[in-house]
Amino acid sequence: MPRASSPPATHRQRTKFSPIPSKPTSRHQHSPSLILELSSDDSALSPLHSPTKSPSQQRPKNTSNNARIIPSSDVIEISSDDDDGPPSQASIVADLRKQVSKLKQENERYGKECIVLKQALARSYAELKEANASKLESADGKLVLELSKLEDTISCEICTNRLYTPYLLPGCGHTFCLSCLRDWFGMTHAQFLQTNPHWNPNAQNQNILRIRSLLRPEYLVHPQIQHEMLHIQQPQPQFTCPTCRKRVYQRPVEVYALKSLIRMSLSANEAEKAKIPPDTTVVEKRRGRLVVVDPWDGFFPRE
Repeated sequence: MPRASSPPATHRQRTKFSPIPSKPTSRHQHSPSLILELSSDDSALSPLHSPTKSPSQQRPKNTSNNARIIPSSDVIEISSDDDDGPPSQASIVADLRKQVSKLKQENERYGKECIVLKQALARSYAELKEANASKLESADGKLVLELSKLEDTISCEICTNRLYTPYLLPGCGHTFCLSCLRDWFGMTHAQFLQTNPHWNPNAQNQNILRIRSLLRPEYLVHPQIQHEMLHIQQPQPQFTCPTCRKRVYQRPVEVYALKSLIRMSLSANEAEKAKIPPDTTVVEKRRGRLVVVDPWDGFFPRE
């Protein structure tokens, strides 16, 4: 920028001793402006007075020549930690590595599960192959059946032992062994005899038979006659089924077909065959000697 020409010596000396600064020749007066220079160190801010310029001088004719270039050392960049900028390359690489590690772990877990499933499939295939082989071996006409699959059918619901002597209740169809049914009915019978010590089921049955012999068969099915016959009967113990609690009016019946099937299936196993007891008989002492009686005498009247 060209340096302004220096004033004459006389004017320089006059202005040197003047206590009041000379006024600018321009009509417009401008107060001197302050320029703050900021630096990165802790140095104090120093105000700098800019020279007063006329309006014509303030209008830049050439922006590139007149603009002041601020040194890079004096520029302060102000930023906030809360502003999220674009992720750096290092953070992206770290995130990708974490995802790869997680996928590797999942791949190992799925691989172990696949091995377990393959082993289970191999065992199932071996069992199926063995079952098919056993069927081929029994193709000669012999029936091959596991005894464990018949547990619920050949076992008593009360004692869970084998039904060596099965008895069926006519009213509901449930089946139990002889000893369990006698014990079950015996408890009801003992409680009934405490309140009715003179009860005789056979004498009661004879009275009913006389009435039925005097009436025609078509009269016996009449509801009013049946109600009257129940009214004249003596109190009876209320025997019930151990499973469904349905009232039992008739004697249990021995199931001979089921008895033979159970004994036949158990005879195929040598260990179970030795446990099969002989046929059960109920013996009572009458007139000084033992007599074989019906197991349900004393509970139900004779028919």
